[in-house]
Parts: sequence; C-alpha cells; structure tokens
Amino acid sequence: MTKSRAGMKYSKNFVDAYLNYRTWSGELIRAIAIRGYAGYHIRYLAIQKLLSPIIKQCDYILDVGCGVGDHLIKFAQRCPDKTFVGIDIDAELINNANSRVKYKGLKNLSFDIENCSEIDHEQTFDLIYSVDTLEHIEDVSDVVARLKRALRPNGYIAIHVPNREQKRHFSRMAHIEHEDHVRIGFSMEELEALFNKYNLQVLKRQYTHGYWGSLAWEFSYLFRQSPAKAISLMPLIQVLCFMDHFSHNHDGNGILILTQSQ
Repeated sequence: MTKSRAGMKYSKNFVDAYLNYRTWSGELIRAIAIRGYAGYHIRYLAIQKLLSPIIKQCDYILDVGCGVGDHLIKFAQRCPDKTFVGIDIDAELINNANSRVKYKGLKNLSFDIENCSEIDHEQTFDLIYSVDTLEHIEDVSDVVARLKRALRPNGYIAIHVPNREQKRHFSRMAHIEHEDHVRIGFSMEELEALFNKYNLQVLKRQYTHGYWGSLAWEFSYLFRQSPAKAISLMPLIQVLCFMDHFSHNHDGNGILILTQSQ
C-alpha cells in the first residue's frame, strides 16, 4: 500500500489479480470478495433491500457507474421480465460485465461504455440508480439534470454516496485518500437541496456505514492486501456488516436516498 503527502492511498483488493469472469471460479471469487470487503457488502445489502420492491413497479432500469455489474446481475436474475442496462466509463469493467452476462446467459441485461456526464436520453427509464459515483464528478448538478431528463414520468432515482463527514475508529485510518474522488462526499442536506432543485421528491433517506459498518470497513481495508488475514476476518466482518444493515443508523459514513420525479 503506497503513501502520499495527504495520507494513506486507497488501493485495490488483492482478489482483483485472480478474477476471470468467464469461469465458475471467477464468479466464486467475486462472491467471496463482495462479502469480504465490508464497504461493498454494506452498499450491496442496502441497495438490494431498497430497490427490490421498486423494481417490481418498473420496466426499464439503468445503473450509472455499474462496475462489473453485481447489482444488475442479481436484479436481472430475479426479474427476467424487466430490462436492465448498466453504463460505466471504464472499458475494462464493462468488458468484464458483458463476459459475466454471456457466462450467465442473461438476455435482459446489457452493459455499455458511457460517461454519465454525457447521458442524453429523454424519458427512457423507470428507475435510475447510482452507487458511489457522484463523488467522482465535477459538475454533479448537470449529471442530476441529465438523469432527471432520462426518467419517465413518476420515475425513480436512487443515489448512494459517501457522507462528507467521515468518522474513523483507528487513528491510522484518519487520512485515507481516494485519489480519484473529486470530493470526500456530500451532506444529507446538500443532496436533498440538489434533488429539490430538479423537482425530485425525497421518498426515503438513510445512513449506511454506521458504527458497526464503519468498523467492519476499517478491518477489511487494513487487511485487504493480506489474503490470509482477510479470509480469517471474514466471519467477524460479516457479523458487523449485518449488524449495520439491521441497525437504524442515525449517522454514518454513507448516505442512501430514494427520490421520485414530480
């Protein structure tokens, strides 16, 4: 793990080097990685819980900043009568996502290389969601305007982002630097004001990565470069993640908001 003037830099998980998304072993490693890396697992649980009932009311769903498609693959498997699209600016991630779709034989899911700052759709989607993408964007207001324009009447937008106020348990984690982030995150009030600007009514808001979740995240981050230690900590990390998931967090390092077009 490298250091920088501002502190510790974010680094990739060691499992990235072993993934082959066109094989059963690659899918197994991915499933383990989701559960072993606390931050991802907490977001995964929260998104699945929030959006599963919403998707039942929708026909056309877009994931902005989809990565290798974990959320969409699960949704597409559960809802074969719905159409799902994922976009990401990273060509390698999209290639891997499409390999997974082909391997799993999903006909209702596709992935494309597209910059969310250039989305140009008119009343196309019933649901648009994005997980930890807006903190990478310079002009967030423009992106939200584009997402709103891409919504069908009464459509939904769900966003998960880091909280601007990050709390740490361990002192060595106090200066984590995500070098590809434009900003640390957002406040709840800042997000609500942004959505109100575009006539998006906030239906639900919640904090993720509360006390237990943030503790799990720090454990998994500290040992993400050590396979043996990371695997040995998985049971503890899993317990902490589920404790966070079932807690009513009054604060947290992550924010999840569901809105509807008015």
